[in-house]
Amino acid sequence: MKSMATILLPRIPSILICLVATLLFASFSSAWAAKAGFKIEPGPKVMSAEEQALAANPNAGAQHGVILLEETESDDTPGGYSRVRFHRRAKIFSNEGRDLANIEIPFDATGGFLTEWWGRTILPDGQVLELPKEALAPQTLARSRGAELRVIKGALPGVAPGAIIDYGWTFDARGFFYFRNVPLQRAWLVRVFRYRWVPATQLPSQYLVTRRPGVEFTVERKSGSVLIEGKDLPPVAEEPWMPPDAVVRVAATLHYTGLQPSTAPDANTFWDDTARRTEEAVRRSIRREEPLRKAIASMNLSESASLSDRLWAAYDWIHSHVADSEMRTVEEEEADPDGEKEEASETLGKVLEAGEGTGRQIDYLFIGFARLLGAEAHVVFAADRRENYWEPQLLTARQFGGRVVAVKAPEEPGEKTMFVDPGSGLPFGEIPWWLTPTMGLQSKKEGAREIGLRGSDPRRNVLDTQARIAFLENGARVRATWSETGGGQCGFEERRELRRLPPVERQTRLDDLCGSDASIEVTKAEAPALMDLASGWRLECEADLVDESIPDAQPMVSLSFDGPWIAALPEFPSPERVHPVILPYPRIDTATIDVAVPPGFIPAEAPAPLKVTAPFAEYVLRVSSSPSGFRVVRELGQFATMVPQEEYAILRKFLEDVRKADRTELSFTRAASTP
Repeated sequence: MKSMATILLPRIPSILICLVATLLFASFSSAWAAKAGFKIEPGPKVMSAEEQALAANPNAGAQHGVILLEETESDDTPGGYSRVRFHRRAKIFSNEGRDLANIEIPFDATGGFLTEWWGRTILPDGQVLELPKEALAPQTLARSRGAELRVIKGALPGVAPGAIIDYGWTFDARGFFYFRNVPLQRAWLVRVFRYRWVPATQLPSQYLVTRRPGVEFTVERKSGSVLIEGKDLPPVAEEPWMPPDAVVRVAATLHYTGLQPSTAPDANTFWDDTARRTEEAVRRSIRREEPLRKAIASMNLSESASLSDRLWAAYDWIHSHVADSEMRTVEEEEADPDGEKEEASETLGKVLEAGEGTGRQIDYLFIGFARLLGAEAHVVFAADRRENYWEPQLLTARQFGGRVVAVKAPEEPGEKTMFVDPGSGLPFGEIPWWLTPTMGLQSKKEGAREIGLRGSDPRRNVLDTQARIAFLENGARVRATWSETGGGQCGFEERRELRRLPPVERQTRLDDLCGSDASIEVTKAEAPALMDLASGWRLECEADLVDESIPDAQPMVSLSFDGPWIAALPEFPSPERVHPVILPYPRIDTATIDVAVPPGFIPAEAPAPLKVTAPFAEYVLRVSSSPSGFRVVRELGQFATMVPQEEYAILRKFLEDVRKADRTELSFTRAASTP
């Protein structure tokens, strides 16, 4: 096995990060004046001569379709509501361009009202096909902590090359977003783009706009609103496993802030103040040391143990004695719907007494333990790199997707800092993969400090699978039984997802994880350790694979060892690539698969060992045979979280070779009959 050094920070190509950030601060007082200007309304039901003449232009990024007009008004001034008006008009050039006609309104139908809708297809012969509002359907995309991410979906009818589509809506949502990211670019060329934000008058607000060469637009602040306008905005390819939108597209971030306009600080002052307030909250929460010292005494720590060992023991003690109330299962929520919701600043004693606290409370609790044990420990704010990276010029902590704890011995250098997430279920020294590798903000009494959050070591992220495949009923069915055990990041996200699902949906998801489809009948799908957050990932599956019977005269039977018991590989169907590939975390997948000999057969010769390597990964396959069948040992190591665009062809070739190796056939020959 090659060196498994962890890549610290993915280096996004300079063209993706060469951004000029413009921070404009504004306090708005006259929202009604913003009503002037463009008005969002349905487009004409006829195709203009100019629209009829439009044709595909691959050189301009309009090969399959073009957005002729996209305009949005987000108005936060209606009392208690945010009114969003949207309109898009586009022309379709090819069958691939039909994707433009797939409607997705990103609002929860239970959290607001779709008060206006129109949607139509204008065919080249002048025929107009309408999509009624009743044809739109809400759909749940994700669930978290009892909340749902929902959208309203639909598809315009009769869309064909040469057609114009025109649709729009008005949606009144309860409340409004305090933080929103508005990408200006799409996967299509946008001829005309307009976005107007009318903030609530009672709240100071700010916005940050990123600029990139070749993308022309204007930003105007007047009459109580912000107006962003652009023309001929070039498309940005949408690809699997690409960097977040905030990195690859020109975007505007709109947000509210508690700062007063007259005292708006520069970035350094803002983040220093944020850090000092956070540290003060930590100090208030741990100032009553008696319950913390009593808990430490119950840990029975050896006086001769190193500081690292004592910190590790304190971390494990929290996992065993204090549950994260924000990580409850649906069953736990139903059993105790009220729960302990008090803020962390004053209630660590109650947290210890109740054996449960919020994520913030548990972070503060570990910091208190660590400091009493003689370590330095501080809160670190971290961005969720699936959404964005920390932008220091964006003066809001809402851009951070999580917080962790940095801890080290006082005499140790900064590079010895450990990052932990107590209460998460991850082992000591691990934090959620989506927070790494990034730059975070460490909060100290002296102010803010930028700090690098290292990526995880692949040797800590091992998914181990044990599987057995056996022929039943003379080969008419093949039964597979397997279990997988994950350490570190492996299975961490799946555990979080499953814990938040209702029992019926959870079982459906478990069936999916065990490969349920038309050719695989799952008879067992369980996650026995799911309720114990700190026990790691474990999945147990059993499934029957329908096959044809083996004819009596058939001298040989073969099958591959591939199946749902092998972790799925990323899919990259396109031979071309624009963006770097961003993968979740470095990992090692190991699988031992026993394939039992069918009755009346003996194993043929085992395939030769195989090794496939790439700069960022390695695959090893070893197969041995015995009278009882074959044993397959498969190991796949992925050592990087970012593969540059220049190495995309190498990545595709590596994955192709791995898939081919996983389809290696194991053969059995019919045993000679005994006279």
